[in-house]
Amino acid sequence: MALMLIGCLSQPTRPFEAAVVGSDYAPIVKPDVKPECPMVGEKINFEQALLFARKNNPTLESIRLAIVKAKAVEARMKAVRTPKLDVVGSAGRYSDGQRVFPASVNAEPGVFSKNIVGSDLVLSYPLYTGGTLKANQDAARFAAKSSELQYLRAQQEVEYRIACAFAQILAQREHIESLKFNCKSLTSHLTLINDLIRAEKAITVDRLRVEVRIADLQQNQARADNDLQITMEILANLMGVDHAQFEISGELLTLAESKGLPDEPALLRRAAQSRSDLAAMGEQMKSQAKRVDAAKGGTMPQVSAFAAYGGRWGIDPNDEPAGADSADDRGSVGLFITFPIWDGNLRRAEIDVEKAELASLQKRYAALQQGVVLEIRMAVLNLQSARERLTSTRKAVDQAREVLRTQQKAQGLGAATLTDVLDAQSALLTAQTNDYAALAEYQMAKAELKLAVGQEIEESP
Repeated sequence: MALMLIGCLSQPTRPFEAAVVGSDYAPIVKPDVKPECPMVGEKINFEQALLFARKNNPTLESIRLAIVKAKAVEARMKAVRTPKLDVVGSAGRYSDGQRVFPASVNAEPGVFSKNIVGSDLVLSYPLYTGGTLKANQDAARFAAKSSELQYLRAQQEVEYRIACAFAQILAQREHIESLKFNCKSLTSHLTLINDLIRAEKAITVDRLRVEVRIADLQQNQARADNDLQITMEILANLMGVDHAQFEISGELLTLAESKGLPDEPALLRRAAQSRSDLAAMGEQMKSQAKRVDAAKGGTMPQVSAFAAYGGRWGIDPNDEPAGADSADDRGSVGLFITFPIWDGNLRRAEIDVEKAELASLQKRYAALQQGVVLEIRMAVLNLQSARERLTSTRKAVDQAREVLRTQQKAQGLGAATLTDVLDAQSALLTAQTNDYAALAEYQMAKAELKLAVGQEIEESP
């Protein structure tokens, strides 16, 4: 036994070393298994990105391990209510010789020894605890359910963040293509300027102005490429991947052919049924109510049964009468009853602590409900604003494209100046940039509403 204790002390748990947790309570990824990652250059869509995040995202993994802990606590509370069988050993040396075992009849000779060793097989079982054990088990069960619901909400939040990253990447990619198109268009227009210069219908400054605008577009493209890579790294981080060496596939959402959304009361009813964080808070309140009951049970009598069987041995006895044995084995069975009388109001304070925590949870639940209402209202307003803006930007792009085409043609005929062409090109780029931003905002607004309600919401016709 000494060697076992020494071994335990010489192998402490290392806080930064991957802890292997059993999978008896919830499936987890073993730390020695490398997480699945997309191949270099592989194209992934939104659904595949979510799968990678669910497997690799460390935040989700920590919450999943919290589920393991909660279920282990539930198993512990259940085990406390079952009989317990232990082997109890003892060894002692006394200053004066002690009787090895008590006499069973009057005048029975006994063995005395300063060194006594004993071992018992002890069975104990709680019979009545004022409901404390049952309440603790129920509290652990509700807490485990709350952890599972919190994990579902965390998944929804990661899904929302990935949806926003996808929208930003797709919009940025379209913005870069727009910059390339405008740069190519101005490069082609530069040929026309050179022809006009040779025909003495334009001056060298006009060519320089176009070249400056092309250089400006190129530096904007370099900055947009950097922004795109940063957003890709953010997406890779959400997916639990080291580097963004993959590509994404998908398209920005187009404006839905619809006129509106369900009314606010309908959305709130859906949220009350679908929001897993609301349900998780409700399970926490149930768990805390049971903890209050467990604390109240501490004011009741405690009754437990026991049974024991074992022996005691006198080592090197100093008094061993003839006919007496230096070893014996005996058994016993009985009840332990504890009546709480006075504890300095300790139990009352414990009840007040648990009640205060329950009251705090109730207020937090009410605050969460108010927050859900605010989130839904903001999401609806953002979606409506995105729809209106997208309708306007679509028209602006079509008009700006037509203006640019007209001005370029007019300059070739001498009816427009270079300034008119450059202004038209700048207006088109601005309109396209606004349009892609509006598309991204529309996609993110739909994802925001889904997160606020807790489920997908289709715009009603």
